[in-house]
Amino acid sequence: MKQCKGFIRVAVGLLLVVALMGCGLAMQEANRNKMLTLRIGMSHDEVIQVMGNPTKRECYKQNGHIVDVLYYWTKAVAENHYTPIVLLDDEVVGWGDEYLKDWDLKIKIE
Repeated sequence: MKQCKGFIRVAVGLLLVVALMGCGLAMQEANRNKMLTLRIGMSHDEVIQVMGNPTKRECYKQNGHIVDVLYYWTKAVAENHYTPIVLLDDEVVGWGDEYLKDWDLKIKIE
């Protein structure tokens, strides 16, 4: 009987993990689809209206400009699970891993 209870606990635990993974995959897919509607020049508020609240955010001042980077969960298996959206002075200037790498390089050069 104890073995049966242990098996049931493990089975229920595995079902919960699978269910949560399914929810996460749906969120990632939804975020990728929403990103297709982004446009250069959108304001911070417009991005939030389309994408919802970011998973994480970084904000700093560089050369007198406000740089705001919003990160959205879009990838399940990758070195970086998030796609960044970069805003300069409250205006979208680009998004994606490659854009952010180029942006970081420009900032270091200036």
